[in-house]
Amino acid sequence: MPLVNRTGDVDWKKLLKEGFLGIPEPEKKKAEIKILEGINELKAKLDLQNELIIKLVAMISKMYEDGEINKDTFNKLDEFLKPYYDNPYENSS
Repeated sequence: MPLVNRTGDVDWKKLLKEGFLGIPEPEKKKAEIKILEGINELKAKLDLQNELIIKLVAMISKMYEDGEINKDTFNKLDEFLKPYYDNPYENSS
């Protein structure tokens, strides 16, 4: 069974079990391209999520500053969003 099937999907179980050893070069290249496409797609989704979270936090802060939400509501929203905040002590690439 090939590493990349006719629909262009990577056989992840085979790749994880056997790796690229013994895989013909053209098939290896196809698999590498599909993997990179998947990584790029995931990165684009994560970048979009990050943008949305930043906008949401800015909107909540503005609503609090404008008096549209009270401190208790602001604190609850802040607590809910804390897991999504960037950690200033982590190195990001």
